[in-house]
Amino acid sequence: MPLIDDRLITFDAALGFDWRAYVDFVNARPWLAQLSSMVYVTSLSQVALTIFATSLLGRTRRVQQVVTAVMLGALVCVLVSALLPAAGVLGTVRPSADFMAMNKPIVDLAYKQAFFDIRAGTSRLISLDHPQGLIAFPSYHWALSVLTVIAFWRVRIWFWPVLALNLAVILSSPVDGGHHLADALAGLLVAFLAWGMAEKLSTVVEGRLAVEAIA
Repeated sequence: MPLIDDRLITFDAALGFDWRAYVDFVNARPWLAQLSSMVYVTSLSQVALTIFATSLLGRTRRVQQVVTAVMLGALVCVLVSALLPAAGVLGTVRPSADFMAMNKPIVDLAYKQAFFDIRAGTSRLISLDHPQGLIAFPSYHWALSVLTVIAFWRVRIWFWPVLALNLAVILSSPVDGGHHLADALAGLLVAFLAWGMAEKLSTVVEGRLAVEAIA
C-alpha cells in the first residue's frame, strides 16, 4: 500500500504543528532532550507496573480490562498500519546528520531503515533478538500512555503522577519516536476504542459467568 505521510504532514500543518520547529525547540535545550528520551522508553514498563499495581489494589476487573485493551490496541494498530502505512515524519523528512546529532533520539534513521527494507523486500526476517517498531500510524506509544492513564482513573493519589508522566511521554513522541501529530491523535482514538471494546468484553464474560453460576 502507498505511504500516507504526505497527507499526515498536510494534516499536521492544518493544525499548526511544525515537527521540525518542535524538535528544534527541544534540541536547543539539552536537559529537555535528555528528559524526553528518558520518559519515552517507559511505556512498556508502565504497562507492567500498571497491571501489578491494580492487582495489589484488588481491582481484578480493571486488571483484565488493561490486559485486554493493550492487546486489542496492538491488533488495531497492526491492522490500520497495514491499510494506511506510514514511515513517520522522521523517515519522510530525513533531516541532516547535524540535526540528528543535536539530540540522539530513541528512534533514528538507522532504526527506521528496517521499515523501508521490509517494504522493499530486501529484508524478509524480523529478529526477536533485536526487535524494532514498524508502526508509525497510529502511534501505539500514545495508545499505551492513554490506556495507562485510564487504568488509574479514580485511583486516589496514583492518578495525577501517572497522568503527569504520560503527558511527558506523549510530548516526547514527536522527538524520540519521529511521529507526526496525526499519528499521536490516531493513537488516542485507538486507546479509547480498545478500552471500550475491553469493557464490553468484560461485561459479556461476567454475564455469562453469572448465568452459569445460576444454572
